[in-house]
Amino acid sequence: MNIREIKEIELSNGEIVPVKTKVSLGMIKKYQEDEIIPKDFINKMLTNNVDAQNLKIEDLLGVAFMSYKNAGGKMSFKEFEDECPLDMDMLAMIFVNMIMGGKAGQKSQFKDTITKATKK
Repeated sequence: MNIREIKEIELSNGEIVPVKTKVSLGMIKKYQEDEIIPKDFINKMLTNNVDAQNLKIEDLLGVAFMSYKNAGGKMSFKEFEDECPLDMDMLAMIFVNMIMGGKAGQKSQFKDTITKATKK
């Protein structure tokens, strides 16, 4: 999987919407409280506890939604979920971009772990 910066996604309805993967810790905490992303999201990132069985489609969808809202998106989570394509490469890249501070960046051991975990 090539690491690339994700700035927009094409929804199932053909609409192209922006995403902004550089998020604040406060935003992550808010989306944890709203149960959009898991409570252990930051801990997974900090402990490198990422492998195929720990990454769930719900987690990746939550991260994509958070990035969409961070870019000014107006849809509700349900509306976004109904239009977000099942594209594991795109969802994984949004996740990798987010944990790397909003961009693809340089290779790192942590990014390699994420990449291996999401490779199919």
